[in-house]
Amino acid sequence: MAFLALLACPSFGQAALDTDEQTLARYTEILFSDPLRQGVFEKTLNLYQAGEGIEKLRKDAEARVAASPKDINPLVVLARLHEMQMRLADAVKCYDAALTVKPNDARLRLRLADLLAQQDDLGKAEGEYLKGLADLTDPAEQAKTFKKLGAVQMKRGAKDKAIASWAEMAKLQPRNELALLELAQVYEDADLLDEAVGAHRQIITLAAANPYRQCQSWRAMGLVQLKQGKRAEAIGSFGKALSLTAPGNWLYDELWRRIAAAHLDAGDVEGLIALLGQKLTGGTGDALIRELLVEAHMRKGDVQAADRHIAQLVDGAGDRVDVYEKAISLYERTRNLQGVRRVCEKLVTLRPKDVEHCRRLGEVCVRLGDAVAAEKAWMRIVEADPTDASRRMLVSEIFWKHEMRDRAIAELRRLAASQPKLVETQLRLGEMIFQRGDHAQAKATWLKLAEALDTPADLVRVAQVLEDRQLTADAIPVVQKAVRLDEANPENRRNLA
Repeated sequence: MAFLALLACPSFGQAALDTDEQTLARYTEILFSDPLRQGVFEKTLNLYQAGEGIEKLRKDAEARVAASPKDINPLVVLARLHEMQMRLADAVKCYDAALTVKPNDARLRLRLADLLAQQDDLGKAEGEYLKGLADLTDPAEQAKTFKKLGAVQMKRGAKDKAIASWAEMAKLQPRNELALLELAQVYEDADLLDEAVGAHRQIITLAAANPYRQCQSWRAMGLVQLKQGKRAEAIGSFGKALSLTAPGNWLYDELWRRIAAAHLDAGDVEGLIALLGQKLTGGTGDALIRELLVEAHMRKGDVQAADRHIAQLVDGAGDRVDVYEKAISLYERTRNLQGVRRVCEKLVTLRPKDVEHCRRLGEVCVRLGDAVAAEKAWMRIVEADPTDASRRMLVSEIFWKHEMRDRAIAELRRLAASQPKLVETQLRLGEMIFQRGDHAQAKATWLKLAEALDTPADLVRVAQVLEDRQLTADAIPVVQKAVRLDEANPENRRNLA
């Protein structure tokens, strides 16, 4: 809108066709005719910064003030320059001088009030806001000003005045839910919690045909009531909000968690268990309810009851991976490893090609002392896609991590036999054999790889591994081969040296 207003100005329209110097002159003309027009000050400032410098504009403004003391526009330009350079006291003097010429200019008055508030000159700021309000006619601007006035009054310790100012702000837009929301937030930020609750009640009444807005206000009211230490009232408000949402909505989960937390914080575990038990319907919302029941029973110290609810959670999970994942974390909390194993087995059945599910099943089998089952679970990773080299490599590393070293080496041998030029595999195979203590066999593995390779860079890698293991005599022929394959590369000769 500001841009369209500028386009309507003849000087602005011409500026688009001017040279840089002419554009600067025309914007300067526009600025000194209306220094508070939106966007003009900033654009003019940019032009001066790119050209003659801001100091030139300041001197121009000062000269105009001296030449025409009754023209407030140069004073306002000067004030805005002082504001920009954080010389707020000088800016205040300029606005004061302008207001002696034009005392009923609300825009000037309110800019002065804003500056005074910034300087914590709160008494004067309050007075200027009140004077500015007397000359304002736009309800939206009046509402903004009442908001600022209330903030200043609150900062001065005049709580009743602040409440009255903010109430006036709301009266200006009595059917505007967003304005009331802003008012509620203003009250909450000022720690006027009773007033914030009252504002939310107004919104709920006003938004009779808007369940989502009502839901949000009931929720917000509950949060305020928690701040007040009114847990019972907060639980009631969250319950009202909950009645306006449904399973699957993020608010449904969040509200239930807040209700549960409020009960637990109050030490009302039995009340929470009773409430949650009434809400089990056999529907999609049961997963969350059972999760909260587990939490409540754990808080009570009844691990068996918690485990029963986890089992029922799993029974109703269907193909929902997220529910199974939640069940695993809950079983971990109750230290029920057999439960974790059962859920992991379900996940592997549901997603047989998922590497993570198979890996985790093997891990829990190890924790249970069942190495045979662990090995079987991990081998399912390979069996799901025997042609995928990365799967066999991963399984080998898993075996190695769990001290099943022969199995780790056996898997890498299979992979190396099928892909003899797979450098990473052969290098790692030799490393595993070396760490197992069979240094001669490790050396033979690396040298066999070097014989099969015809890429200088890969040969250099093999040579580096041999040298790192103090097998320099064996590394030299490997580097010599790399040099023969790429005699023009000086790096290979340096490696040989």
